[in-house]
Amino acid sequence: MDRATRPIPIAFRSRTATTGRTVPWRCCAQSRRRAGPPTGRPTAYANVETHWWDASQIYGSSLKRQTQIRTDPATGSVRPDGKIHLDERGLLPIDDTSKLSGVELAGANGNWWIGLSIMHTVFAREHNAIVDRLRIDHPDKPGEWLFQKARLVIAALIAKIHTVEWTPALMNSPDGRLAMRGNFYGLLGEEFKNAYGRVGEGEILPGSRGLPRSIMPRPTR
Repeated sequence: MDRATRPIPIAFRSRTATTGRTVPWRCCAQSRRRAGPPTGRPTAYANVETHWWDASQIYGSSLKRQTQIRTDPATGSVRPDGKIHLDERGLLPIDDTSKLSGVELAGANGNWWIGLSIMHTVFAREHNAIVDRLRIDHPDKPGEWLFQKARLVIAALIAKIHTVEWTPALMNSPDGRLAMRGNFYGLLGEEFKNAYGRVGEGEILPGSRGLPRSIMPRPTR
């Protein structure tokens, strides 16, 4: 491995606005891209986590991390009910493997602060509520099946929030709202979808909601 492609650990320090306390955080070893002569483009780095579109911020980017958030510390085993483990108060447990004290255990907990703590807790509770609802309709299914189905629902929920709420708020224009809501509900729109259901097999008119298969040849339900 040459010098240009050798993983480089990068350390940062950030100061909290309320206390003035300096909190260190460290990016794991990342591959620096600098191939050949300068191209005029900025240096890029590979992320240590997968893209958030797969809900890895909730479930982790590896099986090891996924197992950690599902493990009950009292038993040392993955919960058999398919839920993310929360403490007796319904809060995320403390991550004993973190280099910083008091950081809660989540799929990704870098740059942790109270806002992230709230959001991760909300989505963990939502996952567990979905598991409870799925169990009503599928009482014979094992915990692993319930966990993975709830995980798909949460990932779809995050994608919907991003597509029809967050991005239209950022691109607050008629064209921006039409484009993003059309991506989810199709050109026929949400009201048509709710009134008449899904029409056709493609995505242009009815949108991506309700497709029997994803854009990749893999069943989604």
